Formats: sequence, C-alpha cells, structure tokens
Amino acid sequence: MSPDAPSAAGTTVIALEGELDDVRVRDVWEDVVGRARAAGTGSVVIDATKLQNIGGTGLLLLAEIRRTVVWAGGKIEMRG
Repeated sequence: MSPDAPSAAGTTVIALEGELDDVRVRDVWEDVVGRARAAGTGSVVIDATKLQNIGGTGLLLLAEIRRTVVWAGGKIEMRG
C-alpha cells in the first residue's frame, strides 16, 4: 500500500501494490480500513494498477473496504 497516494478534492485514494497475501493484509488492514472509514460520505478510489497478486484475504480486505464505504454513504471506485 502506498500511504502517499495523491487525492483529488473530496476523494481518498488507496493505492495497493505488490502482493496482498495473508501476511501483507494483516500488516495493512487497520490502516486501509481506517482510511476508508475516515472518508465518510466522500469518494474512495482503490488504485490496484500496481497490484501483482491477491489472495483470499486480499479479496476479503477489498470487500471490507467496500462495505465500510457503502455503509457510510460514500462512493467507491476500483482502478486497475
């Protein structure tokens, strides 16, 4: 995950890169979900253009991000 992803006004960009396996997801879960939660009713863009591999827990992370954003009334977009 790239913590310094550029954001447009009112948009939170969460850039995922490399591999999202069990170990990596455990390391980034709180930060990524926290950033999605902090977006509130704004927009969240998941930038997966540099993501090389994703495991089952990585898919679970994406589902949790989506659930968090939609529950708050925000919009979500995935790129890559």
